[in-house]
Amino acid sequence: MLVSLVVIGEVSGRWKTRLASERESLDVPATLNEITALGWEFKDYGGTSFPVKIELLANKSEYPPLARARKRDWMDRLIPPTYLKLSCQIEYSDTDALE
Repeated sequence: MLVSLVVIGEVSGRWKTRLASERESLDVPATLNEITALGWEFKDYGGTSFPVKIELLANKSEYPPLARARKRDWMDRLIPPTYLKLSCQIEYSDTDALE
């Protein structure tokens, strides 16, 4: 059995605008890049680990299911959001899935 798990987190794009302080403009992208560079993993109830891939999406169109689900908000033009996409492939044998 193969299960694909995808979680999307929306991050305010304020750091990309004139509203942000200089520090915010530097710190937010650095933090987001640090999050994507770390080695994340999902552990199931039995302790089995599965790697989690983290991607930074500058636009919802980079992930078509998000583009279909996330309607444009009036603030998106002023403060364009960024998205964190966490994805994981979880695979179990038929025997493990039945237990």
